[in-house]
Amino acid sequence: MLPTTSARLSHLIRASAELALRRSRTEDEYREALSHILTSAEETTHLIENLLVLARADAAAADLHFESIELVSRLEKIAEEAGILTVAKGIQFRKELSARPVRISANPAAIERLLLVVLENAVKYTPPGGRIELVLSNGAGNARIEIRDTGIGIDSKDLPHIFERFYRADPARSRESGGSGLGLAIALRIAELHGGSIDAQSTLGSGSTFRISLPLAPTP
Repeated sequence: MLPTTSARLSHLIRASAELALRRSRTEDEYREALSHILTSAEETTHLIENLLVLARADAAAADLHFESIELVSRLEKIAEEAGILTVAKGIQFRKELSARPVRISANPAAIERLLLVVLENAVKYTPPGGRIELVLSNGAGNARIEIRDTGIGIDSKDLPHIFERFYRADPARSRESGGSGLGLAIALRIAELHGGSIDAQSTLGSGSTFRISLPLAPTP
């Protein structure tokens, strides 16, 4: 799948440049061609960055630095960032976090990336006027994070595959994102490296719920 994705982006950049150079064009036509080139270049950069994240996660699994972190305050910070994205798109955002501290043993940067991947995914697929909820609870030795949205949902045939590397869902969902199919694979890998899990429930046209489970830090 990777050669197909990278080759497609490379072809788009090359074709846009070649067409623009074949004859003299108006300023608006040049701007349109440059816009296509810029979009494809940005997609290529994003693809490479995600590949590097996965490669580093695979290579450094045994060397990942863990520390005891307080999850409620981390989620407050991430909720602020998500709130900016939802306001810009006209989406309601609600958070429901534990009133008591919730501590996990984790790599702070990796956990933040995991949560932002899922939240950004929810924003991407939720139309204006929709709603996203971030809920944190704990029990049975795990911190449980749910990210719920009222977005376009995921087809039942795609749902078992959404955490696979480079998997792209149906064309309607793919058109919404233009992504590389790596974001949720990164989220799953990070959860696994922390001894946790991530799964999803979704109904096409009715939104999705992603559930992240992470082991609580041992009580001193």
